[in-house]
Amino acid sequence: MSELNIIRYKLNKSKYLSSSLIHKISPLKAYKLSHTKRANEIIASIPKGLSNKEKAYHVYLELGKRVSEDPKFVFGDVNNSRQMADTYEEDLTEDGYGICKSIAETYHSILRDKRVGVKSVLIKSSINKQYPHIDCLLLLNEKEYLTNLIGDLSRIKTGKRTRRFGYRLEKTEEDPDFISDPIEKKYAIERNIYATRMHRLFPNLSYFGKAEMEDLDLKVGYSYEVINPDGDGFGVYTNDVFDHVYQAVGYGTDDTEYDFDKKDVTKKDEKLKIKIDTILDVANSFIHKNGNINYLENIRFLERVFKRMLPGEDLSRIVPYVVASKRDVRRITSVIKIKNDPEDRESASFYYVREPDEEVYTYYSKEGLKDYFASHEDLEVIGIMDRKRRNLSSEDIVRES
Repeated sequence: MSELNIIRYKLNKSKYLSSSLIHKISPLKAYKLSHTKRANEIIASIPKGLSNKEKAYHVYLELGKRVSEDPKFVFGDVNNSRQMADTYEEDLTEDGYGICKSIAETYHSILRDKRVGVKSVLIKSSINKQYPHIDCLLLLNEKEYLTNLIGDLSRIKTGKRTRRFGYRLEKTEEDPDFISDPIEKKYAIERNIYATRMHRLFPNLSYFGKAEMEDLDLKVGYSYEVINPDGDGFGVYTNDVFDHVYQAVGYGTDDTEYDFDKKDVTKKDEKLKIKIDTILDVANSFIHKNGNINYLENIRFLERVFKRMLPGEDLSRIVPYVVASKRDVRRITSVIKIKNDPEDRESASFYYVREPDEEVYTYYSKEGLKDYFASHEDLEVIGIMDRKRRNLSSEDIVRES
């Protein structure tokens, strides 16, 4: 019998046959993970009378508000195998930093605790990778649902629709990212291989549709605002706020909505600065903040907002840099560079900076940013967006195209 067909489980006794695709943790470790202060608070917050699906989602959201993806792993030195391995094996820190493995292990441990009683199993997305991604598979009503909490942290903390609770694995070529972004395309291909294997292993693998998730969000009280709760109510999410701004106000499609004429603004750089100032203002005003929004959650949120609100020509000028303290990589300063327009001789780069303890971005000119780096010698540039880049420096950030 092939390896892909040897996994079998018994729902009634919640016992699983051994397999290299199942990620197991000991009962003692599961007990410890489900009895931390954080876990006890989450379990105590579960309302009475919820179904297993609703309990699983409530825990998913509450844990998502309390944890963050660890920059130590995201921006770790891949050549330092000891450091990478140690970070991969770590449990959640007291501050809530973790990776897919530690977050999924904690989620799984809380679910299986007798105070919650939801059956689940941990699954490796690959048996070949050195640090395989770990997902948590829910066993509900004779069906299986995949969850990937680390993929929803940014959405949960900013009040957006979740996308990784009981989600559909397959990525199709209709997805624009699948076609245009080579990194996303590679990820999509890997995900489809994962999906094929999962469907063979778990013939009852299912997913929750949009309407079902909206009902679930209302039931557990997760949405930006509940409209007409006594009737056919629905949830308004941060996504919906930006869609409304985009459609009703016209940002991103109609420059007249920015009142450039009234402000006597004609230069492209000035126009783009007003657009970004406006978008950052809207983002900060309407974001539904759940918990502490760290760099990775914030930049992924802004990436989606910029993609929604800016045309491609403007979007292509934005480069988000990751600047961290040399003493602590978790203390990240976000620097968003707006590149100069190479076709405009008068164009110059400008910047927005968000420090670790700040919630808003501050505008900087190129000279102002040079002064900023000169007065913050403990900072180093470690990457772009959420990917590490080697041999970057502040000079790369202030260099014109």
